[in-house]
Amino acid sequence: MPNAIAGAFPGVRGNLGSHKLQMLEDGHPGPASYVQLAAGAAGDPLNMAEFGWTSGIEYVFQPGLSSNGSYLVRAVNPTAGPQTTVSLQWIDAITGLEAPAATDLSASKVSIVAIGQ
Repeated sequence: MPNAIAGAFPGVRGNLGSHKLQMLEDGHPGPASYVQLAAGAAGDPLNMAEFGWTSGIEYVFQPGLSSNGSYLVRAVNPTAGPQTTVSLQWIDAITGLEAPAATDLSASKVSIVAIGQ
């Protein structure tokens, strides 16, 4: 039986029972123009297609710091059950406030580990 945890390493996919466990090999890039989640908008969308999946995202482990260390990124799943898209919220690591609207975060990436169907 393969080690399910091995799927959490870049370039490796694994299974966790009947579910998929995967880390985005190159990380998830920030958007060129951030839309604040606090304003009721979608935040930064993380789509199941980024994992190469055709079924939903069930859980995203909290990503943590961005590649430049400036932002904390958290996954927000507004409803229960598998989702085709999950919102990511980018929060300034120093102030604790959400990144301002229209901020260019494209130079930052965040490592994402998720469980899907």
